[in-house]
Amino acid sequence: MKGLFFSAEDGKNTLRRRIANICMAEGLDPEVVAENLIVLDATDAPCLFHEVNDKGVKRGEVTDHYEELKNTIITENITFLIVDNASDTFGANPIDRQAVTKFIRALVALVRQAGGAVLLLSHVNKVTSKAGKHQTDTEGYADSAAWHNAARSRLFLNVTDDHGNLQLKHQKNNLGITQPVLNIAFREGGSSFYSTNGSSSNNSVAEAVQTLLRTAHKLPLLKLIHEFYCRQEWISPSPNSAQTNAFALLKKETTFPLGKSRDDKTECLAILRELERDNYLMKETYRKIDRHEGQRWALTDSGLAFIGEPMPAPVQDEDEEINQQAVQDE
Repeated sequence: MKGLFFSAEDGKNTLRRRIANICMAEGLDPEVVAENLIVLDATDAPCLFHEVNDKGVKRGEVTDHYEELKNTIITENITFLIVDNASDTFGANPIDRQAVTKFIRALVALVRQAGGAVLLLSHVNKVTSKAGKHQTDTEGYADSAAWHNAARSRLFLNVTDDHGNLQLKHQKNNLGITQPVLNIAFREGGSSFYSTNGSSSNNSVAEAVQTLLRTAHKLPLLKLIHEFYCRQEWISPSPNSAQTNAFALLKKETTFPLGKSRDDKTECLAILRELERDNYLMKETYRKIDRHEGQRWALTDSGLAFIGEPMPAPVQDEDEEINQQAVQDE
């Protein structure tokens, strides 16, 4: 998965320093990070969506900078876009429900074809900001409710004490259950954060990152499996089927979210098992052309709803198709 950080608030020097600190703290190879992350300093041209006045009629539209970002995303095959932040990139009325919804949908459209995701950062209102650790409501967003309604998932980061410790709450998730609260603290010197959940901060951060990546990979994998299914290119659920297992067939596709290593194969098969347990994917029995039974991956109703696809017409087994053709010939 390749990511792009669109920074409309902080310049390149600040970003480089922060990324360097994170790499040092987490033991990451900067060269590997550079291969999988593009950072754009957009402080000179941050606006992606603005309000135009057409003969007295106001409406929201994407800007030329949006189109430039779109071209970069397509060229670089970006599947995870981070936009920092809403107040700098959104130039229309923040309480206009239609404009806000149109803006968020325009961001999602940038990565939809690749089965990607967008993380839009946004500042809270003054009341929420001043409340800090005394925050009592569950809104955690400013201006129009469309900022909440248009997003499929929403996280809220808030200070919990006078020492600057933080808490990340998952306040909304339309695609599943909300995740447990993540407690966060600054490392010594304030160079970066780490999760204080569990006994080991490094382990809990790694586990949180692994969970996030695995969740992001599910949508493009399901879309690819459904695409193959609709073309009647059956994907075997057996990892021992050298030529027809999911990894062997899908790794050649441009929207495949993983790499091609042995570890990527292990991760791919693990994600498929999770999808089966979550009732998004099922093993479907069918009769092959040699009249022997086989198994193929197929999306369940929940899986189809997850990727936004309608129920397909029943797939006809190959031997039934031959029998029908024989009757027609007679």
